[in-house]
Amino acid sequence: MQAKLFINRELSALKFNSRVLQQANNDQLSVLERLKFLSIYSNNLDEFFMLRVGYLSEFFEKNISPNYPDATSVYDLIKTIRTSVKSEANLVCEIYDNILKELAKKSIKIKPFYKLDKSQKELAKQYFYSHLYPMIIPIALDNTHPFPHLNNLSFSMLIKLQDKETKRTSFSLVRIPIILNRFLQIDNVFVPIESIIQNHISELFKDFKILYQCTFKIIRNTNIDINDYGEDYLESVEHTLNLRKKGNIVRIEIQDSKNKELSEFLTRHLNASYKDMYFVNHPIDLRSFIQIYSKNNIAGLKYKNFKPKVLAPFKNCESYIDAIKSQDIAVFLPYESFDPVLGLINEAANDEDVLAIKITLYRVGDN
Repeated sequence: MQAKLFINRELSALKFNSRVLQQANNDQLSVLERLKFLSIYSNNLDEFFMLRVGYLSEFFEKNISPNYPDATSVYDLIKTIRTSVKSEANLVCEIYDNILKELAKKSIKIKPFYKLDKSQKELAKQYFYSHLYPMIIPIALDNTHPFPHLNNLSFSMLIKLQDKETKRTSFSLVRIPIILNRFLQIDNVFVPIESIIQNHISELFKDFKILYQCTFKIIRNTNIDINDYGEDYLESVEHTLNLRKKGNIVRIEIQDSKNKELSEFLTRHLNASYKDMYFVNHPIDLRSFIQIYSKNNIAGLKYKNFKPKVLAPFKNCESYIDAIKSQDIAVFLPYESFDPVLGLINEAANDEDVLAIKITLYRVGDN
């Protein structure tokens, strides 16, 4: 077979995500649906780097190459991925700005702290002291305080400080816990919490002058391989999952910083390549913008909720077990209702003749 006849699987996945981005750019869709697609694009990109680029980075470190039918080398693949994602960053920013304008026409606004009016700033200030100040953790970075380990998808701020008295400069890190809501909602205005923290950062460093600051998120390699698990498979899985927290960094998303010293400091202390730093001109972590989509039910801005069909054999049936004993039934999600599956599990759980229930779960929901 000729290599040129094949499409590389990694580049194919990347192009698929570009088509998701085009949906966010489709002005024929309602604006909240476009925002949802932008969030999906960002989430897909995170997963792509965690798994696929993580997988490639392992091969690159070992100086070997997967046996791709298209004969693409790992070096060329990683280089193409970096170039492609970085070149798409301007389009992402353009789409984000356009969505913001369309949302504003529908009286939904995403504003940083400095663009709020006086009363909104006062509410944001109260929120800072009541919800953010007790939770965020400033960490000094010097010879006695080494750079801490940052978990995958962690969201932080790097700050360069100057002591007001001695004039000496230093760096500090502010970790933003992932359990915090991404936005403060004031009526129909959504305020990214990092902008609130940035405007009150002096409260954390009262004896210092803030020289520069930037917000960033890291993506680590979470690709796992459990081929040789010996006698205890469960123990092997637990061990491998713990290793995921310490995987090499494959991407640093950083809100465009004019100060090169900050980005160089980050790559040096995170033991990452400058090539893996991706500068953006929009808020960090667009995947979290799904929160705005979820909290708005304004007519015409979202698709109507789809009601899945209940198949005839399951309608008004007294026993799901009896229904599937009588005939094979294929359920296609999300077009057909998942309720019979839950009903079958509940029925089996209460059936004294059932000894065990075994299920393969994939992409389990938060609830």
